[in-house]
Amino acid sequence: MFKRANEIWEDSIQNIHGGRGLTRIKRLWDPRELSGGIQTVQDATLTIGASAGLHPHTNNEEVYYILAGQGRATIDGRTWDVGPGDTMIVRAGSSHAIENTGNTDLRLIVIAGAAKWES
Repeated sequence: MFKRANEIWEDSIQNIHGGRGLTRIKRLWDPRELSGGIQTVQDATLTIGASAGLHPHTNNEEVYYILAGQGRATIDGRTWDVGPGDTMIVRAGSSHAIENTGNTDLRLIVIAGAAKWES
């Protein structure tokens, strides 16, 4: 399967998950196009000062891969400063948040999938 850049769904969300500021999301692939337990693949940008508020994951996991910018990520009460090349996984049953602490956009790839699946 292949998509051209103009076929990718884009949206801007204010105060995502109760956070603050503007988050831009490019949904590279969504559930209708995926199989094997992956639910979505996104290119997300938290603008300067923006955050995704603390929220739980019950039946899915998320992987973040930081492409650009600086931020602070929290998973189950533990906090890390994050930057390009860093990655994190949020397991089902965990809560997490991320904020842009830098002076440029914080850009990351987000991959979400079912907590358990069989190959």
